[in-house]
Amino acid sequence: MAGIGIIANPHSKLNKRYPQRQHLLSYIAGESGHFKVTNNLEELKQVTREFHRREISILAINGGDGTISRTLSALLETYRQTPKLLPKIVLLRGGTINMLADNLGISGRPEQILYRLIEAHSLGLELPEQSFASLQIANNYGFIFASGASARFLKEFYKNKTNSLGSVLLTIRVMVSALVQGPLFRRIVGRECLTITTDEGSSFRHGTLSLLCATVPYAPFKRRLFPQAMHDRQRLHLVSVAHSPEELVGRFMPNYILFPDSFRTGKLQLAARTLRVSSARPIPYTLDGELYESEGNEVALSCGPQLTFVVV
Repeated sequence: MAGIGIIANPHSKLNKRYPQRQHLLSYIAGESGHFKVTNNLEELKQVTREFHRREISILAINGGDGTISRTLSALLETYRQTPKLLPKIVLLRGGTINMLADNLGISGRPEQILYRLIEAHSLGLELPEQSFASLQIANNYGFIFASGASARFLKEFYKNKTNSLGSVLLTIRVMVSALVQGPLFRRIVGRECLTITTDEGSSFRHGTLSLLCATVPYAPFKRRLFPQAMHDRQRLHLVSVAHSPEELVGRFMPNYILFPDSFRTGKLQLAARTLRVSSARPIPYTLDGELYESEGNEVALSCGPQLTFVVV
């Protein structure tokens, strides 16, 4: 069996908080794994090319959802001509929120997960696997896209570089600001009119506070916002928060927090293999926690390659 490659992002918030973790992970990997710390995108690409030459069978990633998205994007570019050689992926929960690891049901600290992986690999044990289609936007790959209020909320959240508790506190601040129509609420929450075009050729205008699209069932904080993704893993699943700004705090947020498996977020839910979202102006959006802005006034989303994850 080919070896294990491990990529660590020293700039993720959790890894900055525990810098000694990189040495511990390298020690656990020992001679069974090729441990690499990547400081920038160019180093990340170089490491994926090295792992391709080594024909690794498993790639473990230590970083948050943004790190995972960047790593998978570099990996898929490297393996574009040899997709059958793509390694299986293991997520070490090295981020603050770990949305994708939550979708896979992976728990524990990075060193615990890596230890379980190395032990199983050394003993030749079979581990459970799950596959998800990726979500592709240009040359970037991830699993959850969001525009509108969701992207603006993340932009506000990143100003202070806090943890998951900080995101909860920011949510409370937004809700309090909404009661008085304060500047924080007005800065984040606003209705926008978008044109949505599906692969079937249908095109329509739609007003929304936030458009979300995913290939996995759970949104951050393990809220099952896309239940259809559990049954149809070959399509993008789109949900629109189609409430008015005034209804966001009174209806959407309480339901999202208290009844994540039963509520309906808005008037629009659909599934498609490709989607185009266009506006009168460039569209700020997030892909797995990374912030982007569209080139031009349109974002094209499609189902990307399917990836296999090892559940350790």
